[in-house]
Amino acid sequence: MVLLVFYMLPILLPYRKDLSPKQTLKQGKSCLKRMGILYVTGDASIESATKNASIREVFRIEKEATNYLSLYSTLCTVVWGI
Repeated sequence: MVLLVFYMLPILLPYRKDLSPKQTLKQGKSCLKRMGILYVTGDASIESATKNASIREVFRIEKEATNYLSLYSTLCTVVWGI
């Protein structure tokens, strides 16, 4: 039996655009929370993270995960863009 564990692997996108000095990046975040075995609430999609910060163009996507003894865990999507 082989157990593979993947840690945060960077995903490089082929599209890169230079920002002018006047443009600042916005940050949008959306989270999914799990409590116990059956109760799950929230939305960790990229679409909801972009809507939270009114982002039109996405430049960077990050995932954050926490887990406490498998009783409580969160998965968050953080989106950076303009």
